[in-house]
Amino acid sequence: MAIPFHSTVGSAGGARRTLILPVPPARTAGQRSRKKMRLPEVKQLVLSLSAENVGLRQEMESLQRACTGLSKENGRLETRLEHSSSSSKRKRTGSEEEERRQRKPQQAGGGFELPDLNIPAQDVADAPAAVP
Repeated sequence: MAIPFHSTVGSAGGARRTLILPVPPARTAGQRSRKKMRLPEVKQLVLSLSAENVGLRQEMESLQRACTGLSKENGRLETRLEHSSSSSKRKRTGSEEEERRQRKPQQAGGGFELPDLNIPAQDVADAPAAVP
């Protein structure tokens, strides 16, 4: 912000008049005064920006290639996961069916056989072989 410059005109003993010099308009936020660039400076800036642009384009292409590769790998992994989960689901279903088959005979007979406590106990050696 510029402060107006006041200069005094006249002799020491006479009447004083103040002369107000023009002040440049206030700048909006974000603006700052810049020194004008000369042609060699502009050329140097253009060259450096062009080099930076080339480097950024190469980096972008490299990142795009990496992204494409990772995307393909992701697709392969998803396929493997789906395949393995469907295989394990089939195995799980098969083992559950096997368990059900094994449980059916037990459930039909009550699970296990209870001895008749009204019959006198026999020695294990004398007992007839149990028929399953």
